[in-house]
Amino acid sequence: MKNFFSKFFLRSASATLLHDTNALRWEREDLVYPALFGCSQITKSAVPSKELLSLFFDDCEHFSDVVSVLIFPPCGQRNYWVHVTSGLTNIRRIDEHDANSKLTSLGFELFATSSMRCDYIVSMLLRLALYQISVAVGRIDGTIICGGDRIPLLGIGVQEFPQWAYSLVIHSLHEFPQGNSLGASEFDLYQVSAISKREHAWSDDVGLQALLGELKKNDLVSIERERESMAIAVDSTE
Repeated sequence: MKNFFSKFFLRSASATLLHDTNALRWEREDLVYPALFGCSQITKSAVPSKELLSLFFDDCEHFSDVVSVLIFPPCGQRNYWVHVTSGLTNIRRIDEHDANSKLTSLGFELFATSSMRCDYIVSMLLRLALYQISVAVGRIDGTIICGGDRIPLLGIGVQEFPQWAYSLVIHSLHEFPQGNSLGASEFDLYQVSAISKREHAWSDDVGLQALLGELKKNDLVSIERERESMAIAVDSTE
């Protein structure tokens, strides 16, 4: 897999299997998400293709329902679309043959917003989520992506992304609450935003928090088909 994920070694331990709980999925998708996003209408629920799954799992048939992306249309005072993963907060048993095997949950879900429904955002979120789960269950040697991370977009493998976008940034600078109850535990929401090459370079100089503050102030946290670099980023690099 010649992209961002290729720097991690793909394991082939056939005993690794997710331990899915339908109760958590129902609670998350039918109760928690509608309350968070102010809308019970889901326009689309996308799951990864077998081809995409095979990039992360050698026995991909066991992982066919590992994660999905739900899409919520504009609703009430929210005038943008929400694309959100569902599955990172499922409880998983690392070894299906060992009753004492460690149970794990990532404790967060990823989402991205846009002024319209975007298939390339769905594809991006599915790939990020599959990477996260692969690391969590030991299929890939790597580090869980979390808030404050930047990811080169070139390596994600989503060809349809807007040309201005250079990298992705994971953050919690959004309006939705953290510590959302799910079962007996809680989970957070991390937003995925896109930044230009100049914005990426500017954040190297001044820090990511400064960049995120400018994105929020200029209403640029959503991923749109077209937009220009922030003036502050352009001015600071010329």
